[in-house]
Amino acid sequence: MSSRISSVVLMAGACSTPLDVLTCEVDQHVECYELLGLPESHVHAVVEVGGYVFVATRTQGVQRYEIETGEWRATGLDHAIVKTLAADRSKTPPRVFAGVIPVAGETTDAAVFRTDNLGASWEGSDGGLAAQQDDRFWAWPVHVDPQVPGRVWMGESYSILRSDDSGITWDYSFGSADSFGQGVHSIATLTGPPSVVVASATSALGPPLVIRSEDEGSTWAVTSFRIVALREDLYEPTLVWGASEVGVYRSRDRGHEWELFGDGIRGVRDVVFMGDRVFALTAEDRAFPGLPFGKLGVYASPRFESNWRHLKVPEGVSGGTVVELSTYWTETLMIGTEGSGVWLYHVAR
Repeated sequence: MSSRISSVVLMAGACSTPLDVLTCEVDQHVECYELLGLPESHVHAVVEVGGYVFVATRTQGVQRYEIETGEWRATGLDHAIVKTLAADRSKTPPRVFAGVIPVAGETTDAAVFRTDNLGASWEGSDGGLAAQQDDRFWAWPVHVDPQVPGRVWMGESYSILRSDDSGITWDYSFGSADSFGQGVHSIATLTGPPSVVVASATSALGPPLVIRSEDEGSTWAVTSFRIVALREDLYEPTLVWGASEVGVYRSRDRGHEWELFGDGIRGVRDVVFMGDRVFALTAEDRAFPGLPFGKLGVYASPRFESNWRHLKVPEGVSGGTVVELSTYWTETLMIGTEGSGVWLYHVAR
């Protein structure tokens, strides 16, 4: 069997070595980790769409993995950090957005770029905002609203903008061009009615806070602190989940009130769901909270009863940054890391 994967680390006696990512047959009772690629890359976002896996990186722009052939291709945008990716799957082919932020004194033609040809080319899609600010306007998260065709949300350093024409024009929804902070970290839209938008952001003084809108972004209210990444529960629309340095938070009322879901987990970077389980991705054993280059941690718990189990992970893999559920590989998580590339975790059934 030929392998298209750079390397494989096996846990719990799982898959044979080497593995072909397209034909890996995982025993239904054990876990299996595979390195999909980019073994030394710092990954910020992963999106699987149109037969490809798009990966946002710190220094290599947007990388694209073709599932059918197992080939990697650099698609561009390596002039800055690609911080976020979002896909509009209602388009044919799917439209992919990318948001960029600076390392130091870089400039950019746009804060948001989009591709309508699956990465063959990118074009600016920030309505000229970067050009209006000496090519120094940046996007932390970009979120495609699945409920409103053409609606896209963008987070800046401490403001939120909304586009209703798929990124052609943008208007401020929270804050203004004069707002300054440490970044909007995450934006999520909750299934209505009413349609609710929640976002996490850190002001210039901190700490991270959660803001919430029930009127499509016309007004906002602060509901919680500390949370940096938000996820709507795809199985129960009243539930919202949040990742934070001190653990996983859960809201039972669409983001009004929040509670810590269990304890014993630190440095949580993202959460994702699979059936009746919630998975938490962490960057553990950091010298100080918030610093990069921890080590990978993966935890699982039943969604309705906090009982976290620390799962086995490959040795030597740097801290987790983002986790997404694959639609191509069965019961598989795609994990981005702080310097060890993209991994596939085939979950024990």
